[in-house]
Amino acid sequence: MIEWQSPRYGRGPYDEVPPVLERVLRSPSLDGEAWRELWHLLATEGLTVSAASFAALPYLGDLDRSGETVAVDRALELAGAIVAGVLQDHGTDELVREMAPVIAELRDVLARRIDEGDLPPRLAVAFFRADLAFAGATGWSMAEYDFYSVSCPHCDLPVTRTCTRPSPPA
Repeated sequence: MIEWQSPRYGRGPYDEVPPVLERVLRSPSLDGEAWRELWHLLATEGLTVSAASFAALPYLGDLDRSGETVAVDRALELAGAIVAGVLQDHGTDELVREMAPVIAELRDVLARRIDEGDLPPRLAVAFFRADLAFAGATGWSMAEYDFYSVSCPHCDLPVTRTCTRPSPPA
């Protein structure tokens, strides 16, 4: 268990994380407001993470085991955003190392969820990024991607391709 008074961020201790996590755990598919608050606390703007972000990964893993597709999708997307921020200066490298088995489990859950198919495009992109992050390719997980369908020139099977969007000139 994490001592939620210890991890800090710009607004102070993360003691506000447990009540929001509890709300999400109580009704993981229904409380959209709690999910928005959790994103704000753990992956601000989808980019900035802290010690509490990594401390919350086991709880997100618990949601993945709930079997509720909406909850699983939300948990995987948030966990992917958190792990994508692993190279930031969050001051919690030891905790990140301790989370390696949790991240591996999340990657397995993600692979099973992707195999189920029928993902809406926005979620497919989020899962693509999460998969890159869970695999350790955090730089690539933060890039902007375009996806498009083409036909194989040899057999006409449909193929989805991706490319990174060019960065705007500085």
